Amino acid sequence: FCLTHGEAMFVIHVMQYKWDEQAPFPSYPTIARQMGVSAKSAQRYAASLEQKKFLKRESRTGATNRFDLTPLFDALKVFYVQQLVAKTAPRGSEVA
Repeated sequence: FCLTHGEAMFVIHVMQYKWDEQAPFPSYPTIARQMGVSAKSAQRYAASLEQKKFLKRESRTGATNRFDLTPLFDALKVFYVQQLVAKTAPRGSEVA
């Protein structure tokens, strides 16, 4: 499970706009300003997260993208369970 520091910061800043069950939709310039990077860098972080299958971007005509981070949180749940199983498995046993 691997996120770069920039990707992790992108996620944190997007989540600041998660107010209800809807996917958050801050603009790239807004995220970039908060991160202290260019809007293009923010777009690259989103593209990288999407390539890793942790983010789904929904393009909307005349509005900002929606950022669905459900795949990231699903992957985190799986990772957590794997770590929990590994910690509770008897020593010397293989965990697949």
